[in-house]
Amino acid sequence: MNGYFRLPHFFGLRLDGSGARQFCQSQLTADLFDLATDRWQPAAWCDNKGRCLMIILAGMDEEAVELILPASQSALVDKLKLYAIGHRVQFAPLSPVAGLFASDDQARSVPGPEPRALKLADAVAAAAHEPVLRWQHMDMAASLAWLRPETAGRHLPQFLGLEENLGLSYRKGCYPGQEVIARVHYLGSVKHKLLGFAGTRPTPAAIAAGSGLCDAAGELVGEVLNCLLIEDRLTGLAVCKTRIEPGAILHCPDGADAETVRMVLPSGLC
Repeated sequence: MNGYFRLPHFFGLRLDGSGARQFCQSQLTADLFDLATDRWQPAAWCDNKGRCLMIILAGMDEEAVELILPASQSALVDKLKLYAIGHRVQFAPLSPVAGLFASDDQARSVPGPEPRALKLADAVAAAAHEPVLRWQHMDMAASLAWLRPETAGRHLPQFLGLEENLGLSYRKGCYPGQEVIARVHYLGSVKHKLLGFAGTRPTPAAIAAGSGLCDAAGELVGEVLNCLLIEDRLTGLAVCKTRIEPGAILHCPDGADAETVRMVLPSGLC
């Protein structure tokens, strides 16, 4: 585990059994039968209305499916297990997740601006704050729009960059919310998109997930998904109306002082 460190905001879940792949295929937005074994594939688990409950990284090998999920949403695993009734699949106990800022032939790669690897690990050294913050920053630049309880069940996968990350299939069989998601796609009625944002001034605290973003006229045009404080400046991801373009200046009215942010493409965050 040389060079690996623990990512405390994730947990890993291994699904074993002859029906593990088919079970995940029936639940997630990505096509797991097209999944390369050497990389983690972004995907989403949705409700019946097509709203994303959880963003997931899925990995495959010959024996099992491995999932990486946000630690803040661990309670959803029990709900996922309910859908496994009738499938030949066993859920292993939740495990820590280890990250590496380099390629590793023995681990799957992660999307992002620099080589990274992730693996499920029984024991791994705890990390200082700085490497974890750097990892979260790179996830934002890779359009990995991790959800929290405050933002779960609010957005379609098209709003969260899943198409760009190849985590949304319109050709595979049914999964929760598939009919709604496909209808929005084929009717061309996607009204929101994923953007990054950067603070325009130093600030003492990050914006809370779920906070609104408004334009100059005061219209609510976006919602914050994730926000970090990097060198006293805001960096984050938000779902915005499609008319909002990179370069737009928005403000968050929550709190005593309205924070002002400049919208950018997620890839421009790093």
